[in-house]
Amino acid sequence: MRAARAISVLLFSASVPALASQRAVFVPAGAGSVKTACVDTNSAACTAALEALARKAADDLTIVANTGKPSVRRMARDAAKMPFASLRASGAAAFSHLSPGPEDSPLLTGLLNDPVPMVRKSALRALEVSSDPAVRTLVQRVRDGGNQADGARPQSVPTADQLKTPLYAGAQYLFFASRRPDGQSEFSTGDAYDKVAAFYASKYGSGMTLEQLKKTAKGGENTMPDFGSQAYQDQMQSMMDAQKAHEDALKAGKSEEDAAKAMMAAMQKKAPADSSRMTSALGNKEIYGAPRLFVVEKGMMPGAPNRLVAVYKDLLLGKTGIAIFTGPLPEE
Repeated sequence: MRAARAISVLLFSASVPALASQRAVFVPAGAGSVKTACVDTNSAACTAALEALARKAADDLTIVANTGKPSVRRMARDAAKMPFASLRASGAAAFSHLSPGPEDSPLLTGLLNDPVPMVRKSALRALEVSSDPAVRTLVQRVRDGGNQADGARPQSVPTADQLKTPLYAGAQYLFFASRRPDGQSEFSTGDAYDKVAAFYASKYGSGMTLEQLKKTAKGGENTMPDFGSQAYQDQMQSMMDAQKAHEDALKAGKSEEDAAKAMMAAMQKKAPADSSRMTSALGNKEIYGAPRLFVVEKGMMPGAPNRLVAVYKDLLLGKTGIAIFTGPLPEE
């Protein structure tokens, strides 16, 4: 099969480590463009040719996978481990036609956290038809988060500077559980819950429970904002910046629609965390065990922090989870 031949070529070239700044690329008969481009195996032309071959192999694998033949499973596994996003996505998608079971769950759940959105989406579709009952809650967690992106470009992990919050060393970013437009960034670590909580407690005090946060918010429902607080000043400045962005866009000849987008982008730069999103997410007891909340930045109203970190026992992954709530982060 053409797909098998193409995938074998890519698997071979990816599995040979670089030695003395060079990589070995095996080129089969009939792959003339790759053979020509890869005279210099480190050139941009060689990389582009291999990526083109990967896309072709991905297309062929998709066609073959539609047959549902068990013999395609090994090919799909190989493709899913490739350094080419198109092949990883195609390999994951192939499992949707191959009756995935518990033996396929480790591979597919790993792909669910791939930096490339289209790979994650293909893995999710495969897990949705899996016979493994252990993945159902995980699938539901992704579904509950809303629409999944479908891009071909890898996304980056938000930095401590972007979040304006210190990150726990070694924690893994969970692409599938994070929601950038909602200001929810999820991380996971194998370190003990108490150790992670102690890290944030050393910076922000002993923290509180979700119930204590809700009680604080309820008690402040009729409270006037603290007009002298930094949070209030920041919000006023944000409104002025947004108005200026709107005016500048119109002066530059932009449409009203574009001017409105510029205004919204300016407002989001200093927007606070969404309190309702925060309490709704952390209230899911199937995932968030014993959440400990640390206020990173106070808001204008009691119980509505601008930035908050929640350390919890991730009951789904069996690890320690870290949820950071901020204002919206721009999509990539």
